[in-house]
Amino acid sequence: MINEKNKPSMAQKTALCAVLLMLTAIGFAMLAFAFGRPMSAYSAVVPVAAIAVYSALYDRKLLKALAVCLVLLIVWAAVCAKIFDWSYDGMYYHKQAIITLAEGWNPLREGCVDAQPLNAHADLQLWLDNYPKGIWICSAAIYIVTGFVETAKAVNILFIITLFCTAYSTLTSIFRASRLRAGIFAAAACLNPVFISQIFTSYNDLAVGALIITAAFLGMKIYAERANKCDYALLMCVTAISCLVKFTAPLLVGLILLAYGIGYAIKLIRRGLSAGAVLSRFTIPAAVIFSGFILSTVLLGFDPYMKHLMHGQNLVYPVLGENSYDIMNANPPAGFDGKPEFIKYFLSLASRTSNDIGTEYVLKFPFTAYSDELPYLSHADTRLGGFGIWFSGIALLSLIFAAITALLEKKRMRGEIAIALIAFLALGLFFPEAWWARYASYTFYIPLLLLLYSSHRSIVKPAAYAAVLMLAVNSTINIVWVIKDGNEITAGLNNALDEIKSHGGRIEIRINDFPSHLKLFEEACIPYDVAPDSIENEVIFYEDTKYRFLDQ
Repeated sequence: MINEKNKPSMAQKTALCAVLLMLTAIGFAMLAFAFGRPMSAYSAVVPVAAIAVYSALYDRKLLKALAVCLVLLIVWAAVCAKIFDWSYDGMYYHKQAIITLAEGWNPLREGCVDAQPLNAHADLQLWLDNYPKGIWICSAAIYIVTGFVETAKAVNILFIITLFCTAYSTLTSIFRASRLRAGIFAAAACLNPVFISQIFTSYNDLAVGALIITAAFLGMKIYAERANKCDYALLMCVTAISCLVKFTAPLLVGLILLAYGIGYAIKLIRRGLSAGAVLSRFTIPAAVIFSGFILSTVLLGFDPYMKHLMHGQNLVYPVLGENSYDIMNANPPAGFDGKPEFIKYFLSLASRTSNDIGTEYVLKFPFTAYSDELPYLSHADTRLGGFGIWFSGIALLSLIFAAITALLEKKRMRGEIAIALIAFLALGLFFPEAWWARYASYTFYIPLLLLLYSSHRSIVKPAAYAAVLMLAVNSTINIVWVIKDGNEITAGLNNALDEIKSHGGRIEIRINDFPSHLKLFEEACIPYDVAPDSIENEVIFYEDTKYRFLDQ
């Protein structure tokens, strides 16, 4: 059901524009690949120009939204250029995929090793040839324009824009929140510690989490019968791009939307509507959602989905099915073996923040903090206590405030909030690996939604807002450590490059796990050769990348 009276706001148009920029870039790149053309500067220019021309002719509000998105993207790219992505997966295969695409790889016509022999290193081929390439394509388009690989991760800001604007629009239209209240909670929704730890990386968990909560906010609009054409357009884009981000993204987005579909059906049945009338209300939402998924898997996501089927593999190879690659075997913290998923989930939330696989979890009292937790706050994949040092305490407070609001004030929780809470909690308790914060960023929204409920016309309203402030401070501590460690690591790498450059001459590099490190030497204009095997008199550059001066 489309609400024709609810005209699209600037926030809605901006959210839609941010996703359209990515989908248009992906669609244009796939079309070029189909005709045998690699990515080039036109991969970024043509999609932007297409949206600009359309909006100038038919939608001036969308044109303003495009200007906002481009300005924020350019500014964020400049910031990203100053901070090196030191995350393991970022250096290992995400950046390498981006680089390979930018340098001419056509995944529809050739394997990644055919395009770049260095991709034969350390199982890179398995991931580059078989994973969804949506974010990589968008990132490669940015990299091609700027010429600096670290700017590629600026694509993350488009997901944050989409989330903030959708949250703001939902809060103002459904919950009748003031601009200030809507802005506070929308900003808090973007301060997810998982997002903060990955904002300067090429990881894709930020994108997955942003799409999940964006889908939830859109589900709230459909449930409240306040969705307009712009919301449905955004819903189609969100479902489509979820398939192009990560294999688990469409499943999680689909489950959230299914939860709202079930809730909406129950709501209509309670109104006394017949089965036929109920089904008729689902015609448009179902058509939009399925169109997004089909468009993405069949066309925009031809590689990998259709290619897998054509080669006799399952859709999500190598994650599931025969000959699947077990990425979780060596990742759980000590002490988790044999425990049920929901026990692992609670243990992780109640433990000290840590990322040491060999160290057993250590439980702590809420609101206590230890100095040995802080260094892990900048890790992109923190395994224990991944939502910050105060999160368990804030989550406990949010439960207390919600209980007071419900039991003492007899204030009923809106269905829009209840459905999201049930869905997020069910995923956390039963979805595999939900103990790992990067895979369960939706957990962050459980206390936030409880505080949204208890901050409206309740005796605990001041305390609820204080808890939201604490949640923001908790995230700010993560921001401080991400910036601190990012600046220190970047400065160390720049110093190392300057020292090598000052020496003069050519070097020989042993890349081991990180071929993407070669771009650092290229951007610093340092001539090099790639060593096929181990080298003598080697010097560690970063992690297991090593070099030696050839004139020694």
